[in-house]
Amino acid sequence: MCSGLSAEAKRKVEAQLAALEEELEEERTQAELASDRARRLQMQVDQLTNELNGERSNSQKLENTKMALERQVSDTRIIVYFFSN
Repeated sequence: MCSGLSAEAKRKVEAQLAALEEELEEERTQAELASDRARRLQMQVDQLTNELNGERSNSQKLENTKMALERQVSDTRIIVYFFSN
């Protein structure tokens, strides 16, 4: 009767299988680490985007205030000129 693989061949296949399982586990670990890093980076991107939007909003408010003050200065100069002549 033929028993299939010899003991030596069976050990060799089992060793290859164990090596592949170890490699698979390492790849899974690396994938999890990469996924965690991607999540952290996305959180940073979201936070920086929110900060940037806040800064843009503040900048626009300051620009609007500056323009209003420039109009007031211009109006005041006209009034001063009118009353000084």
